[in-house]
Amino acid sequence: MEHGWNIRMLGARTIATRSKCYEETSDVMAQHFDLNALEKSFGGCDEEPFCSHIFLSTHSGHGVFGLEYSEQLRMSPQDLNTPDDYMEFLHVYRHWRVLRLGAQKRHWLRQLAKQLSSGLQEFKDYFIEVSILLRYLQVHDWDVDKAADAICATARWRKEHLPALGEAETGRCSAAIVRECALCRFYVRGFDLRGRPIVYVKFHHEDSGHYQETLNYVIYVMERLVAVLKANHEKEEPDGKAAVDCATVIVDFTGYATGNRPPMKTLLAALRIFQEHYPDIFGDVFLYKPPQRFCLLYYAWQKVHCSSCLSLPTLKGRAKVTLVTSLSQWRSIAHSYFDYTKLEACIGGEVRQPFTSKTFLSKKVNGEIFGTEFEAQALVPEEKRQRVSFSSVVQKVEEIAETPVIHHEPLEPEGVVSSTINAITWIFR
Repeated sequence: MEHGWNIRMLGARTIATRSKCYEETSDVMAQHFDLNALEKSFGGCDEEPFCSHIFLSTHSGHGVFGLEYSEQLRMSPQDLNTPDDYMEFLHVYRHWRVLRLGAQKRHWLRQLAKQLSSGLQEFKDYFIEVSILLRYLQVHDWDVDKAADAICATARWRKEHLPALGEAETGRCSAAIVRECALCRFYVRGFDLRGRPIVYVKFHHEDSGHYQETLNYVIYVMERLVAVLKANHEKEEPDGKAAVDCATVIVDFTGYATGNRPPMKTLLAALRIFQEHYPDIFGDVFLYKPPQRFCLLYYAWQKVHCSSCLSLPTLKGRAKVTLVTSLSQWRSIAHSYFDYTKLEACIGGEVRQPFTSKTFLSKKVNGEIFGTEFEAQALVPEEKRQRVSFSSVVQKVEEIAETPVIHHEPLEPEGVVSSTINAITWIFR
């Protein structure tokens, strides 16, 4: 009896010793691992058994190498109703830009790709771009649900508005695009020292006064910009450099007059388009030599926008607006961000070749118009025969661009926001 008691006591001591060792081991493992991601046999909480079939066969479309089992398990389409749709998004999982993200951000982006795997239909090719998914996540503070809702809203918006551009990618733009482009007010030309495409905005011609036509052309240029960024991503190697996924904007106020500025209604609508459907696509925004009354209006705008009573659209995300009010300030900026030999002469650069809408709308680089900017198009030699259907229309519009016929829209009834903005504009006019 005593011998049996000793055996039981020995067993109890052994269990207690093992329990204490287990607790110590768990503490040690918790210092080095996430227990939720560690297998149960090693003291973790993950009870999912290892499956050799998933390890050997689940891939991202480019093979199984570069992936580990947990990632393969998450991307396994076995629990999806539409695995074929999901497979189109799998390349996002192992993209080099995704692999460089932190663990949590990488998880959020993959979760967004998985959530979008069904329901986008004809817009999948556009939204499976890693840079676009990242921009939506960043501007919505990495909230996957909000980013997914915004992407779906943009998909619906694109379906409604892109057909109005005509067959732009094939070089057959609508007549409205041709007319607006001939004013030479908004286009993509050249790159800065960081490799970012440069978007020029000018106010040297009187506004056309056509609200929807102006917005359609804004959308056209933004689509061109997205295509340029996409083309740069395809050429870029994962060499440790920061990816170029935004543009630099130069707003040139040379020749600015009150009549040259689009109506506030148009400006607000354009800002909403940038904010909602091309989020975080602008990096630095330089306002070159703005008139003093505009500077005052800009500061007033900032103050009004920050108030709680009004909600006005603005550029969210990384956009940094800089007012350039002196030549010395611009020289310092241009030296840091630009190559003078690739800047237009009107802003102190050495490029004297003027922008022409005929080149921007019709000249193809490697058989494409989208994915290129004006400088690359200008280098393409003239063809003996122009086969672009609207080239004559462009030429005709450019001939009268110096004295365009303006048809202003009648004023609409003013609301609280519009009346406030118009009052500020009138004060500083």
